[in-house]
Amino acid sequence: AFVFPTYGEGFGLTLFEALATGLPAIWTDWSAPHDYLPAGQTFGYPLTYTLVDTAVGRMAQADHDALVQAMLRVKEEYATGKAQRKARRAARHVRNSFSWERTAALLIDNIRKSFASA
Repeated sequence: AFVFPTYGEGFGLTLFEALATGLPAIWTDWSAPHDYLPAGQTFGYPLTYTLVDTAVGRMAQADHDALVQAMLRVKEEYATGKAQRKARRAARHVRNSFSWERTAALLIDNIRKSFASA
């Protein structure tokens, strides 16, 4: 499994790369991953967190007990195939929603809209 108990992410590219490969993943459910992985979908193992003030702003500290429990759950769910099913759903979501081609098309569309409204 890919374990990503980050304090905060601008996007979380390494998480999305792991998800795209079909690897079960554990991540802090805050910042970009929270925005891009729809609530209620079973794409993996999101972690609860506590917001903490740091020198660079508010960050999310993953719940350590939840991290241990998620790691144990991945191990248990490998035996039943549930971890792999979650990982396949996540891989489809990432590949369908986040590609360089799709990003380029959205950027071009937004540029065109900006010029049309100018």
